[in-house]
Amino acid sequence: QLNLEGGWNVTVLVLMDSEYHPVEIYSATRRALEAALGETPSSTGRQKRGAMSIAKFKAIAQLAWTREDGDLSVLD
Repeated sequence: QLNLEGGWNVTVLVLMDSEYHPVEIYSATRRALEAALGETPSSTGRQKRGAMSIAKFKAIAQLAWTREDGDLSVLD
């Protein structure tokens, strides 16, 4: 769940394997995430404010790093 009240500009999602080693890192801007959260309210009307699935986050975000690439300098 994203804290839309906080003062942030970018959020990252770090996907890890079963041993807690990073596999992929995705980065998304606040503007893109807020736009996506405003697009489709929950069909049941009970969606938590700021809640988003991992699949939706990945569809919006940019892939910033993969284990195969191995270079974290792209996040600087």
